[in-house]
Amino acid sequence: MSRKHRYSYLFNEFRDRSFSPSGDRTAEGDRATAIRNSQADFLALGHPFVDAMLRRVGDYSFGGHTAVRVIQADGLDSATPKAGYQFNFTVRSRVQREDGDEYLFDLYTLVVLPDGTLDERMAEIAAREFSLPDGPGDTALETLGQLESLDLRSAYQLAKAALEKRAEFWDWEEDVGLIGVAKLAAVPRTD
Repeated sequence: MSRKHRYSYLFNEFRDRSFSPSGDRTAEGDRATAIRNSQADFLALGHPFVDAMLRRVGDYSFGGHTAVRVIQADGLDSATPKAGYQFNFTVRSRVQREDGDEYLFDLYTLVVLPDGTLDERMAEIAAREFSLPDGPGDTALETLGQLESLDLRSAYQLAKAALEKRAEFWDWEEDVGLIGVAKLAAVPRTD
């Protein structure tokens, strides 16, 4: 079963007349159907529209950096599940050499708790642990509800202020990159 959509009127910022000259073509996700219909564009990787969409949602300005992570956390101060916002930053440093500048990148993981404090131990665990494969269960979802008391923008400002004290760099805009944000639930190990 295939789904046909008109893409020429959707997502105007992605529309490119080079692949839709009449603006009246159909989009098809099923390869066999697209081959049989000369008026259909097969939407897959490599298609200008798909590539433009991926470039857009992968751009930092899109804001698509948020995920939900659930990790098992040994070594936290309590056996009670904890929630926080996990921020991953890269910080660029310059090393001057005879043959030119060399750039090194350090990764900083910071976790901001719902009360606005930073949790160093939880950040260490979050940086090294993989997310649980089954996604958030009821306990994790309930724990993540604690984050409603602190909005993401405020948490970001707290993480930014902490990073400015911790890391050495010349210019925030040039040397610091936010590479990931996640709502984080750390749950006790159950095995």
